[in-house]
Amino acid sequence: MIRLAGVQIVDVRRMGSDQKHLAVQERAPGHGAGGGTLRAVWFGGGEHAAALVPGRRVDLAVEPRLNRWQGRERVEGHVRDVRVMD
Repeated sequence: MIRLAGVQIVDVRRMGSDQKHLAVQERAPGHGAGGGTLRAVWFGGGEHAAALVPGRRVDLAVEPRLNRWQGRERVEGHVRDVRVMD
């Protein structure tokens, strides 16, 4: 597990047939609008969507994973815990 400290939420979307999961896009501190983002998935985190608004800073505890879906591979994090900073 790794800690992503002070990342900025870029986008949050509910996912899954029951909308209980979240897909979160975040940007590392110091990276402007043109900087890269990381996707993280929070299984069972749907109830926290209102707290994860774009622009908000959070600390994330994630497990890095290689996601293989529909013939594509990408690195993403599986969220284990979140601390809202502001």
